[in-house]
Amino acid sequence: MVAGGEPTVWWIYILAGLVTVIFTATVIGVIVLTQRRQVEQSRRFSQGLVEAQEAERSRIARELHDDIIQRIALLGGELSGLARTIPEPTEAVTQRIEGLRDELHDLADEVRQMARRAHPAVLDHLGLVKAVRNLAGEMATSDGLDVGVDVTNEPALARLSPAAALSLFRVTQEGLRNVVRHSGTLEAKVRLGARESGVFVAIEDKGQGMDPNSADEQGLGLLGLNERLRAVQGRLTIESAPGEGTRLVAWVPQNGNTTS
Repeated sequence: MVAGGEPTVWWIYILAGLVTVIFTATVIGVIVLTQRRQVEQSRRFSQGLVEAQEAERSRIARELHDDIIQRIALLGGELSGLARTIPEPTEAVTQRIEGLRDELHDLADEVRQMARRAHPAVLDHLGLVKAVRNLAGEMATSDGLDVGVDVTNEPALARLSPAAALSLFRVTQEGLRNVVRHSGTLEAKVRLGARESGVFVAIEDKGQGMDPNSADEQGLGLLGLNERLRAVQGRLTIESAPGEGTRLVAWVPQNGNTTS
């Protein structure tokens, strides 16, 4: 009986092992599937935040350009009309009116810059490279930051999806602002190119550097950039050390798109 029963016992062991393997594989599969769903949900949540933010920025830019600037222009016209109604104005009055005109002109320029920062229309019409070059010129004018722009493989940059191009532009914008605010230097380098079936932008400076792992350095700006890049399946890396400058690199896949 014992000898005859041994095959039955072994089959029980084999079946039990198979059931265990199948059960374990099923559990692992469910865990992996759940994690993938959570990652996708998180990415789509980030996508929604980015899209809502850009929609609001676009709305603000339109209001600034179409409403505020028009009102400033109207005030300038009213001021000119008022000046013509004053018979034989004194030199002090004339200088005051000219001063107000200059103030309105400067105010209009500042509002235009705010509108461009809120939503870069040049990006929509002329592409990422031109938008980054324009940004470099604006930073030189407004902040005295000398920005060199180095571009390689421009055809790959031209094929980048609008969502991915906008993400890289925002990274460049925030990266250059951080150079002005925190680096202690007024020189920076922006590199645009393609690698690993994707496109990257690198912002480099030779300033005082930082500890990328410090909680103090992980401010809202960098957190926002990570969320933005995650929405287009991209990634952000920071190479820095105190006293050795900082290199911020963002990469997105060539087909990176918030609709994917």
